[in-house]
Amino acid sequence: MPGPGEKRSPIKTDDFPAFDWPRVPSPAVYYAEEWESPDLLGQELAALRTARELLDRYGSEIACFVYEPIQGEGGDRHLRPQFLSAMELPCADHDVLTISEVVESEGLFARAADLGSHLLTELRRLGGEFPQILSRPRGQGLLCAITVASREQRDTLLRITRERYKCLLLPSGEREIRWRPALTVTQPEIADALTSLRRALQELTNRTRQQDEGQYLSPRRH
Repeated sequence: MPGPGEKRSPIKTDDFPAFDWPRVPSPAVYYAEEWESPDLLGQELAALRTARELLDRYGSEIACFVYEPIQGEGGDRHLRPQFLSAMELPCADHDVLTISEVVESEGLFARAADLGSHLLTELRRLGGEFPQILSRPRGQGLLCAITVASREQRDTLLRITRERYKCLLLPSGEREIRWRPALTVTQPEIADALTSLRRALQELTNRTRQQDEGQYLSPRRH
């Protein structure tokens, strides 16, 4: 299920064959109010219609439906369980298996869910503090992400957190920052990373303000 405009690093795809398989649009959801909707959203219904059309046309040739619940490489694009459950019905009608492309590990899921909920809450708080820079905080468990207003600002934030605060955050997609802490991460470690990002955001905000003020106060040249 490819995302619109999804770009991948050539080093991850050049040595692998590409097949002209039927593809369903990926109706990723970014906003909390949409994520909580009990009904399927417009883009999810459209993707479901496309899937039904493809299954009606090629059903006898399709062995399985493969999807990623969280598409990390494409910009941390999350699919809702409601949509994935709806996709199982037409697949079952055509005897098509559904395969989730996800790595699972036993024992730490409950802890990851609790810490991930805390991390997402704090990312939403950061989005409220810096609405001109951050938007669309999202996540499931410890797989969280937030969108930055521009690629340049995203890269600057990553550089500041790395060089000044010794904190490594990961880029994703065109302008996302994604969080991929170990399942053994502690809440103080998450707090330290969030503090580093908050300081980097404040530094970036101050730089931008100084640049704007400098342009405003620059004398007019004749």
